[in-house]
Amino acid sequence: MFSSCAGTAAGRLVLVSFEQEQCVVLQDRQEAVTVIQTHPERSVLLLGRANGSLSLIDYAKKEVMVTFTLDCKLGADPVPITSLCYSPNGTVLACGRANGSLYVLHPVLLHPVTAHPFHKTRTAVHHLCFSPDNMFMAHSDGANFVSAYRWLSEHRWVYLGKKQLHTKPVRGLLFGPQPCAAPLFSFGEDHILVEYDVANSLNSTLLVTRFDNIEPSGLPLSVTWCPVNGDEPVLLIATSEFKYRLVDLTTRSVCGTAQGPRLHTTVSAIQTIGGAAARAPATAVYATQRRLGLQCLPPDGNPFKNVAMIVHPVKLMAFVISPCEEFVFTCGSQDHGVLMWRVNRAAAEALLEGAGAGGRRSGPELEPWLLSVEGGREGWLVQAMRDMFCYAQMLHQGTLSTEPRLITDSLPVCELPDVMRALGFFPSQSQINTMVSEVLNRCGENLSSSDLVKLYVNHKPVFGTALAKLREAFDAFAYPIEGTDETAMTREKFLSILLDRGEALDLDEAQSVLRELLQVETDTEAEGQYSYLLMDEASRREKLFYYLPETITFSYFVDTLLGIVKK
Repeated sequence: MFSSCAGTAAGRLVLVSFEQEQCVVLQDRQEAVTVIQTHPERSVLLLGRANGSLSLIDYAKKEVMVTFTLDCKLGADPVPITSLCYSPNGTVLACGRANGSLYVLHPVLLHPVTAHPFHKTRTAVHHLCFSPDNMFMAHSDGANFVSAYRWLSEHRWVYLGKKQLHTKPVRGLLFGPQPCAAPLFSFGEDHILVEYDVANSLNSTLLVTRFDNIEPSGLPLSVTWCPVNGDEPVLLIATSEFKYRLVDLTTRSVCGTAQGPRLHTTVSAIQTIGGAAARAPATAVYATQRRLGLQCLPPDGNPFKNVAMIVHPVKLMAFVISPCEEFVFTCGSQDHGVLMWRVNRAAAEALLEGAGAGGRRSGPELEPWLLSVEGGREGWLVQAMRDMFCYAQMLHQGTLSTEPRLITDSLPVCELPDVMRALGFFPSQSQINTMVSEVLNRCGENLSSSDLVKLYVNHKPVFGTALAKLREAFDAFAYPIEGTDETAMTREKFLSILLDRGEALDLDEAQSVLRELLQVETDTEAEGQYSYLLMDEASRREKLFYYLPETITFSYFVDTLLGIVKK
């Protein structure tokens, strides 16, 4: 996948020859590298450091071209560089710092080209980006604001305004792929997708076009564009649940969910390379805590379509891709290293070729996805999938029918939720709606057994639901019991959570579920033979759910109610 070309340690930029066992120091600086960026048209790498200095390096010649240090008040602590970005035509360099200042710099000499920097925020500048036509610039900051600027003439930019529509950190800020008048999009950990109309924004007023809540499933960690079969690109989101999610900007809904790389840590950053314009298969370069990898696009949950390797010993802070898309540069934390890697296109194409159904790596159809199922192809869970697929067809045809049963490789999509629950995966109603929508868009009204396996692998939690997650959710509503590590809540509180919050159950559903879990038989005498219908809501709930203890502890919730066996 990659071959190492150069690297640094402790702030030194060095050229390492592993064959000759030689190390040549190109630049000796002890300040940590905080951000890196490449020029869109030239073979140069820009480094930003914690002391506010910048270095421009010709990575083809392995030479330091320019070093420049931005101004700092006398006696004040150095202000780190937090974000760098070149305009698409390479004529403008934007530089953001930890104190909220935004500089417009000369792309080669690195000195400021405006008399004073913009200072529209007091927190660190992040996610600097330019529109495809070079006319607009935008960034987010540590207070979750999104700010935009318009180009007027040479070295003149005007501030368009800012908006704070996110309640949690912004994870992605990017302009649309349109060559002209591209809209600006921001996506945050609050699962809010905001579209801004920068083209018509004036007088320090940033206009908002749309504001959409995307169905939540884990924290979004990185966002990029993903080409899909020559159509308009969709948003590719890497989440904290080891998933990729594709969001259609027309419907503003999730149009695809795929299992991501099953590594020790989640994908924290991702960028797309290749595609139709580059006459190469669309591929994504991704980063986890210590690894750099390649992911064939679009993602479909096939584990053979991605590969990764460890590139930094402690933490990979950031990576950038060269304009020729042949090199990837990474910088690390604590090791202060900046490394240069070569992308092996032939290996990426072989990876894609071998990962298809029946490919030399993946084997028979579905084999890659079955590797993610407990027990594999011959395991109990795959056999249960076959059985449930047939049982669901029989239920759909009617249990009292005397007609001959017709069992095919086609299951009506309306039976999908019950099949998933029978297999031990209990999606929320929102997740069910997403799954059904994906099936309808891709397969129509019916799905095959292969579609069922892929849906199960791509949507179920990659590593199951940890007991610590259940404890965290329970403790959010419970109170601590003094002198113990136990937490608890009242019966009234527990029923309120079930019946009044989120995807609430009605009384009949709650009764049915809790009786089944606790194996409680119907007691018409205790329930007063429907006399509860005349009671107020609190009395009605107390009468119907008499079998629940007045205080529900976490141990009771896990051991008795859910029946989880702790290992």
